[in-house]
Amino acid sequence: DSIISKIEKNNPGLQKYEFRIQALDTYASAAKGWDAPQVGAGVYMLPYNLSPDMGSVMISIQQMIPGPGKTSSAFNYLRQKSSVEQESRNFDRNQLISMAKMLYYDWIIVKKKEQVLSSNQSQMNFLIKTSEARLAYEQEKLNSIYKAKAALLEIDKEQLMYDREIVDKRVGLNTLMNRDKNSSFE
Repeated sequence: DSIISKIEKNNPGLQKYEFRIQALDTYASAAKGWDAPQVGAGVYMLPYNLSPDMGSVMISIQQMIPGPGKTSSAFNYLRQKSSVEQESRNFDRNQLISMAKMLYYDWIIVKKKEQVLSSNQSQMNFLIKTSEARLAYEQEKLNSIYKAKAALLEIDKEQLMYDREIVDKRVGLNTLMNRDKNSSFE
């Protein structure tokens, strides 16, 4: 649950959708607004010699009044666009959560495999010790000891492979949570 909440909070892909949704909501609220009135002043037909008795001053005020049908349709359009972005965000969120769950459960499975390997390793060490002790009394053959040591090295190799897999899963989860990829957690 903490991984999922951190993904929802910190993932840049989901944050991108949040910003788009906020922008579309802001545009929708502004869709019903009116343009600011325009005020202007200036001279009209003023000659070059700047005679005070000629020419005139002009003042203009202009206000655009939008049609209510146009503003409400723009408002509804932007609201619908916002809900589409919300659904896209939910889709991406579900995909990220499923990836996180897959990585998490794969991590748990690899941990369990690693535990089984460590018990196998202790059993192989015990088998090698008893075989070496029996070899002194000629009750064991040398090739069986070498086979057991080879199996022990194979277990070590698999354990290294599982350790690497655990690191890969941790890096994947840290990436989804937008954290440092080498942050360790259990």
